[in-house]
Amino acid sequence: MKKIRRNTWLELNSYLTPLEQINVITSILYNYFKLSGTEIAYAQPEEFLLNKVLESKKGNPISNGILYLVLCELLDIPVKAINIPKQFIMAYFDPHYNLLNPVGHSSEKISFYIDPLNGQIYTHKDVENYFKRISVPPIISYFRQQSNKKIIQFLLEELSKCFDNDNNQYKKEELLLLANLLENK
Repeated sequence: MKKIRRNTWLELNSYLTPLEQINVITSILYNYFKLSGTEIAYAQPEEFLLNKVLESKKGNPISNGILYLVLCELLDIPVKAINIPKQFIMAYFDPHYNLLNPVGHSSEKISFYIDPLNGQIYTHKDVENYFKRISVPPIISYFRQQSNKKIIQFLLEELSKCFDNDNNQYKKEELLLLANLLENK
């Protein structure tokens, strides 16, 4: 992570727009570092483990997204995970929005969205079309920033689905117990 952070930091400067900053991060992660994304496969628990993803350079949207979020956190770039149904997606939150609009909705603070599978950028219109496609009305809570605790809880819950057989039932139960402990804290 240190190497990826350094390489990304060297490419960034204060004159870049938010979109250009994200394009630099995406380019470093997916082109230079060669991180690739795969759909979530519960038969592949190693794709949920960040150390394995860094070694293999292959992860699912959740693990790739967490790496992306960590990198953005290290570089002070306001990218956060949001709670869109059936997706792990990130959003670039405008850091100046609260100063200009003290009473706005979470979705208005978002400049654009980022798919952690491949770094693709989505607009508000793309997300609206997604909600229409899945027949779910967009509500404000979907656009709120997820805390690190919630993200880890989600990762543990999804990882537990990898152990949905009798031989590994204890692993599933332990992972769900850990996830519940995070929820209650």
